[in-house]
Amino acid sequence: IALGFVVWYGGLKAATNNAISIGEIMSFIMMSQMLFRPLRQIADKFNTLQMGMVAADRVFTILDEDEKELDLGKHLTSHIKGNISFKDVKFSYIKDQPIL
Repeated sequence: IALGFVVWYGGLKAATNNAISIGEIMSFIMMSQMLFRPLRQIADKFNTLQMGMVAADRVFTILDEDEKELDLGKHLTSHIKGNISFKDVKFSYIKDQPIL
């Protein structure tokens, strides 16, 4: 917005004093756009690069963590008999139509 105001004000002053023509003002505006568009694209690429660096840092932080050993406790299988019984087990997809 500031650049537009400067071009408008400067162009108005120069055109009223016959220092430059309207065509030269338009040429200046077009050349300014041709200059600033690539600069904006470079800034956008830098922003994308920064977001990628942050994402990579997060991934590497997770990858660098030490593996935690799970405390699985002590399993005592001597008291297991191997018999499984189901009592009063009911299942149905539709109400009042049991499958089991």
